[in-house]
Amino acid sequence: MSKDSSLPSIDNSVIDRLPTLNNSIHELFILRDDLIHNIISGNKWRKLEMIINRVLSSNFLGITTYGGPFSNHVLATACAAKLYGIPCTLRIRGEELKPNSNNLLAYCASTGAKLEFLTRHEYDVVK
Repeated sequence: MSKDSSLPSIDNSVIDRLPTLNNSIHELFILRDDLIHNIISGNKWRKLEMIINRVLSSNFLGITTYGGPFSNHVLATACAAKLYGIPCTLRIRGEELKPNSNNLLAYCASTGAKLEFLTRHEYDVVK
């Protein structure tokens, strides 16, 4: 994978010691996975990285995933797909919605992801 600074990288994650919460017996550290990427951070990237690598090394046509209209998962997936040039379809629960129903969906649409809106019943059946 490229080390382009705009791409997510676990190398950006560091372990910080929190001096204000330490004493002579205990030390507290925090893993800064929020530094992996400004949108695709933490466990979202740790889960997506393997999927992205598999799609890039195969004949898959793209990524399809499911989520709600405020899902950080669909946001991270849309962003990762755009960064890596992978076609992306987001199947969103809520047939009454439109791509501009909220800022998250509008951003996902702006990445080039295809948004498909499903009734709650359809979502439950196919997911």
